[in-house]
Amino acid sequence: LATLIIGSVYVESNTDTAENTASSSQTRRTADDPEECLAFFEPKKCYFPESNGTSAGFAICAGVSLGDPACVDRFKNATGPAFDFYCDIFQQGVEQLPPPASLIYDECPGIYWPTGVVTTVTSDSTREMYCATNLNGCTEPVESYYGTYFDACVIGFGSPIDNPLLITPFNFEGDLCSNYTEMESLLKTKAAIQEGDYFPRKWMLQSSTSIGIISVLLAGFIVNVSTIPSMVITTLQFRSGTIPSLHDPYFKKYRVGLLGTTFLLGASIWGAFITSVVIFVLSFVFTFLSVYQVTRPFVLTFLSLLVGISVTLVLKISISFFLNKYNFVGFYRRHPLVANISSLCFECWHLALTASYVIFRIVKLFVIIIVYAGRYDTPLLAKGVGEIGPIKLDAFPFIFKQDLLAIDAHRHPYIERLGMMYMMKLRHGDNFAKRAGSIWRLLFVFALFPWLRKNRVLDDDDGIDIDIDTEMESSLLQEKMQEKIAALNAKIKRLAARNSFLAKKK
Repeated sequence: LATLIIGSVYVESNTDTAENTASSSQTRRTADDPEECLAFFEPKKCYFPESNGTSAGFAICAGVSLGDPACVDRFKNATGPAFDFYCDIFQQGVEQLPPPASLIYDECPGIYWPTGVVTTVTSDSTREMYCATNLNGCTEPVESYYGTYFDACVIGFGSPIDNPLLITPFNFEGDLCSNYTEMESLLKTKAAIQEGDYFPRKWMLQSSTSIGIISVLLAGFIVNVSTIPSMVITTLQFRSGTIPSLHDPYFKKYRVGLLGTTFLLGASIWGAFITSVVIFVLSFVFTFLSVYQVTRPFVLTFLSLLVGISVTLVLKISISFFLNKYNFVGFYRRHPLVANISSLCFECWHLALTASYVIFRIVKLFVIIIVYAGRYDTPLLAKGVGEIGPIKLDAFPFIFKQDLLAIDAHRHPYIERLGMMYMMKLRHGDNFAKRAGSIWRLLFVFALFPWLRKNRVLDDDDGIDIDIDTEMESSLLQEKMQEKIAALNAKIKRLAARNSFLAKKK
């Protein structure tokens, strides 16, 4: 009950408790003021709800009596949300009261709340020394010989007269309140709240929400901007052979189950949405924990721990860099003794640190999964990892490539060029793609794009191209051979002339 009241009250009430208490004290008067409608309660007959030592800031009291019976006219029958609110309080807490108040929790009686300010004080309160609060919802008033009283009442809320649900708890005042042991937890919680130790300020929620929204917008922008370039790059990688296609046995899997590409529309919508929600929650929680006064010391302690770990890691990296440069040349040890000792020291060091590295690796992988949950175009698992037979644990990157291939199968430049050639052949008949045209094409390619010959695939069925290539290659070979023969003949002539010269000289 206390947790329910604290949560609902401070969501609906966006003002500080101290300010509300101060404003309500201006309208409250003491027990000796005859112009004020007063009621009297006994703390010993009250139940103060709390949870884990934290008070809810109000009380349910039995036998609350009115100082003036005429004040009963200020009460009216509660209906709607006000009735449900006080009915829930009575049903959950009034059983802690002594009879006859404890007998009404099985079913809700009529609920009455005051239309004007009704201050309730302890019976021993005076103008100088008092314990006072507001009277809120009550059960039906009872007339007796001793006056008008209520079997049970809720006290402690500072609520506007026109709306009993806009409530602020901890509305107790007076030095006399500290004399009652029943109110000790309530007063401690109130003091802590006024010092700002429990409930967050409005700017904390606003700043956390703003940073969360900025993070979501940035993540959504990155995901949306990266999708189209990823499609273009993947398509070009298929066309250029960077990603194996026709000659890859794995490529045959892309040609099966094309209905799976229908997942991509839902993946693009829900992947981006879920990623945005998770990023918003993480950003909001981290920012809120950093500025919230209760958790801020723990966050600062954690950050100081990270700074200490970072300094240690920088020192380790520096030592590693020096030892690697001093001890090793490539895969070989320059100073075996020092290298063995340093390796042993680092192994002992890493034996203790590896547990934290593994935990940090899990955190990094978790962050990567969150960031890339909406990126169905990027595989998170290596090829073959996460595949159990025909089942793929992360099938969206495979489906993405499958969809690109299905689209490119109808728009690939080779398909478009081949279709144009077929249409030209149908239109021009035997006058298109003749031997002379093929020769001119080869001459054009050999003259301007000679490097394209390495990409030429020769097939035994290509009679024209093989004949042309054979003729071209044989003519080139004959020219080279004739050049070599001419050079050899010239050399023979020079040697013969030299021999004749030497013979004459002898």
